[in-house]
Amino acid sequence: MIPVEILSNISQKESILLKELFLHKELSRNELKELSNLKIANYYNAVDSLLEKGLLQVKEWKKPTKKGRPANILSLNPNFCFYYCIIVQKNNYFLSVVDFSGNIITMKEKPLLNDDYTEFINSANSFLQEISDNQKYKNKIVYCGIAAGLNILKNYISEVNPNTGEIIKIPILEKFSQNFNIPIHHETISRACAYGLYLQKYIDKDNLTYFNISSGIGIGIIHNRKLLESKQDSRHTIEHWTIASSGRKCSCGNYDCIITSVGTRNIVKNAHDMLCLGTKSSLSDKIDILTFKDVALAAENNDAFALSLIEEASNIFALVLKNYTLLMQPDTVIVGGQLPKCSKQFCNLLYEKYSKQFPDVNLVSEFDFTYSSANGITAKILMNFLEKTN
Repeated sequence: MIPVEILSNISQKESILLKELFLHKELSRNELKELSNLKIANYYNAVDSLLEKGLLQVKEWKKPTKKGRPANILSLNPNFCFYYCIIVQKNNYFLSVVDFSGNIITMKEKPLLNDDYTEFINSANSFLQEISDNQKYKNKIVYCGIAAGLNILKNYISEVNPNTGEIIKIPILEKFSQNFNIPIHHETISRACAYGLYLQKYIDKDNLTYFNISSGIGIGIIHNRKLLESKQDSRHTIEHWTIASSGRKCSCGNYDCIITSVGTRNIVKNAHDMLCLGTKSSLSDKIDILTFKDVALAAENNDAFALSLIEEASNIFALVLKNYTLLMQPDTVIVGGQLPKCSKQFCNLLYEKYSKQFPDVNLVSEFDFTYSSANGITAKILMNFLEKTN
């Protein structure tokens, strides 16, 4: 049987053991037995079955702390199967292979030029063929995980119909399904990153929320130790809450959505509009080539106008975060994305305003989401398998 068939035939008791080992990486037999809450006979039968199927391995011997025989350590067999992961950003994408225990084996970064999704899909397909021909991975790549922004997940590529000659639009995810011979699971970057960060660093927390604040505001929520499902529709995201009173019109058609003052693209647009009206700033010389990094750097250099834009963004998002905390009661909030990464002032002001009201909530910044997203989406694939067990 190939790995995907074995995963589809995991018993409920075996599923419990696999979940605990995935979360804790390695456990002694006694530690695993205590965490599983299974009856002794059921526990040993499940362990023996998983070892026989090749999903587990005896990793090493642990030195005893008391008299008696040493306890052997159980862990997932990393070479049992592998996942192919694709992480897509605005200007580049990453192709990676992740093993069964969640370790990233290899990762390649490539530019996404001029929204050329055809080249991107062909490149991803070529890399999949390359690793599939590798003897180590042959017949063991069981799933493809794609983490990307909503604008990419819902985009299309144009092709010429060979029979009629007309131009047809094919959804990107459908095109991947046509090219790949393995199942595909997709998530937004924010949800994949939230789950990956939770598993990597915050496994002791019950409720965690990750905010990706860039040109848009993505969100991933861990509630009661589970990744909440999402409708993956921009109308249901936090960026279109209405709190500001600037009178700015949003791309959704409404006025005063959070994104009009907090999104990096809109911050640059607002700066450009004010500079065109004669606002004095060191940014005036860059009015036609202005970027958010320019705004953030000017704010660091005490440019009053640039600093006012950063302060406005931090004030609005602090208010959003306070309301969100009262509603969802997270114990950990993580902010990432271009805005906090480029602007220390934004982070400092946000921490100051938020922590006074919620000193017990752990508010932190995380910026390296690529590896976290790969870990998160592969973990979600495995959990989906295990949750289907009877």
